[in-house]
Amino acid sequence: MLKKYFNTPKMPLSFYISDLTIYNLLMLLLIYFVNSINNPSHKLVIIILHAVLLAIIVLQSYTWSWFCDYMLFKYGKSVFVQFMFRPFGITKKGAATAAMISFATDVQHDVTWDKWGYAKVSRNYSSNFKSLGCMAVLLLFPRLMLASFIAPWTIIFHVWIIKQYQKEIQEELKNSK
Repeated sequence: MLKKYFNTPKMPLSFYISDLTIYNLLMLLLIYFVNSINNPSHKLVIIILHAVLLAIIVLQSYTWSWFCDYMLFKYGKSVFVQFMFRPFGITKKGAATAAMISFATDVQHDVTWDKWGYAKVSRNYSSNFKSLGCMAVLLLFPRLMLASFIAPWTIIFHVWIIKQYQKEIQEELKNSK
């Protein structure tokens, strides 16, 4: 049973890390700190519970990565599929867009005079961080919420997903000959 479940090609660690993985790990750390502050007498139970949750997150990252790869292989031309299933794609694109817009419109020049009467011009990029934060929330929130609902099902249906993926690859190889 486990052999079927983990019957996938070996991939580098970066293949399995996505923004959903980082989000889940950050939420796990937040929950750990809140639980350890609220229930200091139940440290062992909290550690065991969080170790189990960490194992689930690792398994979910594994299955989610293969599901995303399958979806991009099969439906990769769809903009929605690219939005949902490309690891870090939306994060990088959103940050780059926000930074470009922000640098073009929100740069403020501050002019100060030193004691000899020379002008010193400096740029104020503080508004850029606000723009980047807004873009990250607007782009990541819907994606992470949808992915959070889909990802647990990838754990259950992983074997079926990998079989479908292998069928799609075989069909692609037959069609390319």
